[in-house]
Amino acid sequence: MAANVSLIYAVKNKEGSMEDLLKAVLEQTRQPDEVIIVDGGSTDCTVDIIRPHIDRGAPYCLMMEYGANIV
Repeated sequence: MAANVSLIYAVKNKEGSMEDLLKAVLEQTRQPDEVIIVDGGSTDCTVDIIRPHIDRGAPYCLMMEYGANIV
């Protein structure tokens, strides 16, 4: 039995690379069971890039947590 795979991405102001990241996740041979994207308060179009993918049924969960980011 295969273990569940979760991907969690902390992002902030990543509009330049977000589209490539989202596409790459869906092209994986073993797709994750869940993808959680935590936006730490982007001031660019990062969130605007993610939302249409969710609206089209991509398995992403978007959380908005101002100040959250990789330390």
